[in-house]
Amino acid sequence: MKYDVNKDGKLDDQEKVAMEKDLKERRAELLKRFDADHDGKFSEAERQAAERYLKMARMARLLKKYDANGDGVLDADERAVMEKEMGMSKKNKGDKDNSESVKKKEKR
Repeated sequence: MKYDVNKDGKLDDQEKVAMEKDLKERRAELLKRFDADHDGKFSEAERQAAERYLKMARMARLLKKYDANGDGVLDADERAVMEKEMGMSKKNKGDKDNSESVKKKEKR
């Protein structure tokens, strides 16, 4: 996690403050960019536009990171790498101990 500076698996008070500051700044940037009527808040349409923008930006970052052959498309192998790194691999779903198999005790 980006904000877990000491890598202890949880956010301490300082790390939470840093995260909240970044989120506040990011929200302000989005509001500046998408607040079409300049009322200082998101209307439903403005919120949806901001969400579409964030989704596309995230997809672009993922493509840049995982598109090994540079063809602009994630093939099955590239998707598998991404899913594994992000903990989304179907193979690992439910595999709490990362043994690459799901045991009875993990199904509970």
